[in-house]
Amino acid sequence: MKKNKPKEQEKEPETEGRIEFETFREFSEYEQSKLTIEDPWCQAGKLCIRKYRVIFEPIHESTEILRERLQGLWETEVKPGNYTLYREEAERLEVDLKGAMGAKSE
Repeated sequence: MKKNKPKEQEKEPETEGRIEFETFREFSEYEQSKLTIEDPWCQAGKLCIRKYRVIFEPIHESTEILRERLQGLWETEVKPGNYTLYREEAERLEVDLKGAMGAKSE
């Protein structure tokens, strides 16, 4: 008589070591170069043989949220050199920035 083997339980996706967060930092070629390592390695007491997937995607937010965030930064900005950055973004978002730059920083 054959013994029935117990069914293998489905494994849950591995989440150990998962790091997930949100940031306002843009991801440039520099950041990518620091994370892109094509071969396994061992150095300074660290052995790296597991691969990781890094996904960097924008979080889609409403134009209204972006406008509010821009206005808030405008009100507290203290560096006059950033004036053009604010004006260009305000134009893209079709918003008139209210008050003087840095009005709430004092």
